[in-house]
Amino acid sequence: FGGIDVAECRATAVPESGVDCCKVFNEVNQFVFTFTGENCTKFESTSDKFSCIDSGTFSTTESSYYKVTDDHFLGDTCEDGVIFFEGTVSVNDEIVVNSLPNDAFIHFYTNSSTCDLIQSIKLHTSCSAPLVLDAYFGGVQLTRCEENAVPQPGQDCCGNDFQVREWVFEVTGNDCGNVTDVKTIHEDFLCTGNSSFDFPVFVRVSDNDDGPCDTSAILFEGLVNNNSEIVVTKKGVPGYIYFFNDEPSNINCDSPVQAMRFHTSCSQPFPLGQSFGGIDVAECRATAVPESGVDCCKVFNEVNQFVFTFTGENCTKFESTSDKFSCIDSGTFSTTESSYYKVTDDHFLGDTCEDGVIFFEGTVSVNDEIVVNSLPNDAFIHFYTNSSTCDLIQSIKLHTSCSAPLVLDAYFGGVQLTRCEENAVPQPGQDCCGNDFQVREWVFEVTGNDCGNVTDV
Repeated sequence: FGGIDVAECRATAVPESGVDCCKVFNEVNQFVFTFTGENCTKFESTSDKFSCIDSGTFSTTESSYYKVTDDHFLGDTCEDGVIFFEGTVSVNDEIVVNSLPNDAFIHFYTNSSTCDLIQSIKLHTSCSAPLVLDAYFGGVQLTRCEENAVPQPGQDCCGNDFQVREWVFEVTGNDCGNVTDVKTIHEDFLCTGNSSFDFPVFVRVSDNDDGPCDTSAILFEGLVNNNSEIVVTKKGVPGYIYFFNDEPSNINCDSPVQAMRFHTSCSQPFPLGQSFGGIDVAECRATAVPESGVDCCKVFNEVNQFVFTFTGENCTKFESTSDKFSCIDSGTFSTTESSYYKVTDDHFLGDTCEDGVIFFEGTVSVNDEIVVNSLPNDAFIHFYTNSSTCDLIQSIKLHTSCSAPLVLDAYFGGVQLTRCEENAVPQPGQDCCGNDFQVREWVFEVTGNDCGNVTDV
């Protein structure tokens, strides 16, 4: 467009200091306030939806106790309505809040056992008034705002405000009586065995209920020590964790020291910090990166972008057992020359080279990437010796709807699936405003061209 080019459109954005968070995100679901210990003269909102009242003075040497609630301060009774978060802070400590009503209040006290109020702050979170990054609101400064909320200790990872893609369990070695929340003692959560862990212990995580000896659906296995983390990218069905006091080369799989079943479909609460026997729920993350050998469809609700690395292999290098994927060789890839490809919605139609709707095309050499998105359920990659002839080398059929596994690092003839992503990123020539993209940030490159320089009328 004249003196600028659209260089990039991004699905994520980071607000800059002084910018209204509500002008960056569709909605702001998590706020991070840094405690400063300032009084209410340090207040930078002009909206009457925010306010600050001093009732005392913050100590310069002692920490302060806070409550985040849905009600204003009610006097000496200390009854602050529903308490969402509470804790003790010193200067520069963070207060992370989410899942708040439109109007919320932060009350600071000298300690947790008295009603010795220091300061009350009223916040408005609905974006009907500006929420400016780095603005001061009395004793706190808004230092981060985020569209995706991350559960805090004690919050249910399966709450409506969270989208959990990855679970992190911390190994504790406790026995099966160690359950910190009786609400989660449910048939989906089971634990058997004892706490006779002889660290390091061997752990096997599986999504198959055929018992600890079954190795057909292993999500993770290896030696772990006390306080080690086990990361599981899993959704929708039960998972199983087995601990053994045996050496990896000599496991008595019929006799785990402890076995447990967990359920990640969120049909039951799954609180952060919850203890289940020998593990604690240490973290639940909104993002996940599938590991090699894992079905991308078991990590994400849907897979909207695929990155294939061109390998130049023939169809004997094919690692899908589903009939929804196929590969046909019609020639041989050159070991010295690049190959031309088309990604289309139709199978190869012969010498006419009419391959239906062409979504992507280009030239690749070994180790180059082919990035595709916005594809129909069935899509095809056709490789040719060059772009001017119909000298077909290979045709690959892909299925993208997740009704068949899409395993990371699997080979499909001449390509290997090396990345899969839930959020698609527009590729050159694609409309940044297309239905498959959520654009939060635009990057323009300055070119200095005149206004006649428009590449698409």
